[in-house]
Amino acid sequence: METKKSLTYANKPHEDYHSGKSFLLSIGINEYQNFTHLNNAVKDAEDITHLLQEKYDINEVITLKDKEATHTRIISTLDALKKKVSPDDKLLIFYSGHGHLDENKKGYWIPTDAEKDNTANYIRNSTIRDYMEDIPAKHTLLISDSCFSGSLFVRGVERSSVAISELEKRKSRWALCSGRHNEQVFDGEPGTNSPFTGSILDLLRTNTLPKLNIGKLAESVMEMTSSNYHQLPEGNPVFGVGHKGGQYIFQLKENETEDWEKCREENTLDAYRQFIQQYPEGNYYEEADRQVKILEEESLWKKATQIHTMGAYDDYLEKYLNGKYSEEAQNKINHLQEEEDWSIAKRKNDIPSYRQYVRKYPKGKNAQTALDQIHRIREDRRQKKAIEEQLSETEPKPVERPREEIIDPFEEGWKRLQKNLSHPDLTAQSKVDLMEEYLIEFPDSPHSITVKKEHDLILLNMTNKKKVLPSFLKFFVKPKPG
Repeated sequence: METKKSLTYANKPHEDYHSGKSFLLSIGINEYQNFTHLNNAVKDAEDITHLLQEKYDINEVITLKDKEATHTRIISTLDALKKKVSPDDKLLIFYSGHGHLDENKKGYWIPTDAEKDNTANYIRNSTIRDYMEDIPAKHTLLISDSCFSGSLFVRGVERSSVAISELEKRKSRWALCSGRHNEQVFDGEPGTNSPFTGSILDLLRTNTLPKLNIGKLAESVMEMTSSNYHQLPEGNPVFGVGHKGGQYIFQLKENETEDWEKCREENTLDAYRQFIQQYPEGNYYEEADRQVKILEEESLWKKATQIHTMGAYDDYLEKYLNGKYSEEAQNKINHLQEEEDWSIAKRKNDIPSYRQYVRKYPKGKNAQTALDQIHRIREDRRQKKAIEEQLSETEPKPVERPREEIIDPFEEGWKRLQKNLSHPDLTAQSKVDLMEEYLIEFPDSPHSITVKKEHDLILLNMTNKKKVLPSFLKFFVKPKPG
């Protein structure tokens, strides 16, 4: 059965504004002379102490458990801390035990030797508040896991959004309590932790932030505890004890080699970035930075291949022109461009479009198909022309007038072609077009074979980006004077 008893998260590396020592006073009381024993108060105090010593920047620990935690010992220990702690130090006080609320709504801690109905050996919350003011630490944090401990706070205080470095510089007095000022809280099942302390332990164990401020921890503890139990923790600055807007910071102990091994095992961008942030001048900084660059490139390349557009590959090349995948990215762009050009040629479905595709991609995936389409379109034209000629033969022929001279149309067309081809400024493409027009107009000309050969030769040379003059033009082009 659970026994009822009566109450911090930070962020950023690593300019160390805290140069003093870190003290922990840990008090846990299960065994009382005159009150019901608790199950887990000592375990809570021991677990908090062990975790803070193992993982965080605690330099000196003072523990008071069960019979040690008398009124006199607690007060004398707080008196000693007033002399021992310096203005550059920070102090965390953890109390787990019974608490009391009197008829005037005044809260108390109950030491192990306190008597029922006699507050003489109780410790007032106001007394704890006075010690928080008098102990000259830069930061003092009280974590109280007891009933009725929530009467310590400033009311209506908002969470700070100030940077961690600023929170460290400013003096602070905070408390995190397991319940409101008039609220009983749970001790937990025997052998476990109280819900409140269990939440703190879970959050501090799993924390990976180099610096965790009490404000952030308090928010998480309140959410986690209230979600599972009928109690609502409270965390705020303490009223009237010299709080200047700072916060206690839980700072992880640095073990660069161990952290680097964990980082390499995780092998993610976030892990390497966090390592660099935590160890900006560390032994593994350069390797971590190199891994960040490698994984950033891998991430962008993965994104490009998933989107698979010319724009996505262009984005990759813009950042990694000589990157690991730059050649593959360019090949993919070329492939996508070829596919787009082929789609255009198919949509237009004419000789110039197919010719342009072949000219641009002479060894392309669809080059032969394009040539076949050019041949098909020409054949279609020839067949159409033949049909038109057959139809024209069935029509009555007009009476021809006698002529003095009969002109051979083949020879006339041949002479016209030669004359046009002899123009010195004529481009290779224009020559090809003139020859194709002649072959379409005079498919049965005695000169058609010669024209076809020269046409194919020019087209081949155009593909190889060379200019070759048709052999039958050498008699028409005058050489330029040397």
